[in-house]
Amino acid sequence: MTLYVARRFPSHGQTRGVIRLSRPVSAVDAASVQVASGILLLLHYRPDAAQAYASVESIVGEIPYGDLIRGVHVW
Repeated sequence: MTLYVARRFPSHGQTRGVIRLSRPVSAVDAASVQVASGILLLLHYRPDAAQAYASVESIVGEIPYGDLIRGVHVW
């Protein structure tokens, strides 16, 4: 029974490096998604006060997957 448990669940020391490595990788992945979606939104967004709302409506309504890209960037 103890041999089965030892094989099935590694000790704490064996998984420590994996847990330490996964946290920075997750942060880099999240930052990469933010940068990529921001660049895609930047291509169509107009920061002028008179045109900003219309450009966001255009992104969400007319551009393919624009609502998904905006949602990913906001979330």
